[in-house]
Amino acid sequence: MSRKLVLTTGPSKKQKEVHAMIEKYFGWNYVYVDQNDSRNLDEWIDRCDLLLIAGGADVFPQSYNRQMVVDENMDRFDRERDIREIYIIKQMIKRKKPISGICRALQLYSSVFLELDLVDLKSYKDATICHHPYAYKIDLSIDEDPYCHRIYFNNGKSLWVNSHHGMGILMPKDMNTEALKGVEIIAHADMAEEDLPKIIEWVKDSSTNANFVQFHPELAYKTNEASQIFLNQLKEMVG
Repeated sequence: MSRKLVLTTGPSKKQKEVHAMIEKYFGWNYVYVDQNDSRNLDEWIDRCDLLLIAGGADVFPQSYNRQMVVDENMDRFDRERDIREIYIIKQMIKRKKPISGICRALQLYSSVFLELDLVDLKSYKDATICHHPYAYKIDLSIDEDPYCHRIYFNNGKSLWVNSHHGMGILMPKDMNTEALKGVEIIAHADMAEEDLPKIIEWVKDSSTNANFVQFHPELAYKTNEASQIFLNQLKEMVG
């Protein structure tokens, strides 16, 4: 039996780790696409068994209908990548193939396809404590990565994860919208103050067979429980 093929996209600083995770944890093949030739994209989409979008630059504001702020740093964004990945996601949904992603990918999918609010967390008081690269640097035996915090599941369970992000998807006040039909928020993270919004860390969409996390399983899949749960779910999605 031939090995499964994963379509990955980037660029990400952790692209090598993502590919190593695919090979070592799953034993699957992967193909990396970082260009905009739609003919080649369609060929790989037809052949692949799973889409796994890696982390990377912030989502361009106009991709999710936000106006640019005066003097906003354009170096933060990758508009061409947004266009490419939105196209790939749409084609995967059309073909009823499973889609997944890490960090930036959750932000792209949630803001564009689920119409949820993507915000700069630095605009919230003390948000950096939990959700920014200048977060708590605590010594945890479960991970070498210093940027760790807890995420909270619907059943009350909490697990440590590692996250690197200054942007975040806010927990919606109302889940009863057309865009959120079939969507389940698996886990969230709390900001420092109780009255601040919760940040989505894990979302599944049964209507599109999608599964996205904000944290980085590629950096901790050998030891981190949350990362292993996510990856096992990807195995089930592919079958």
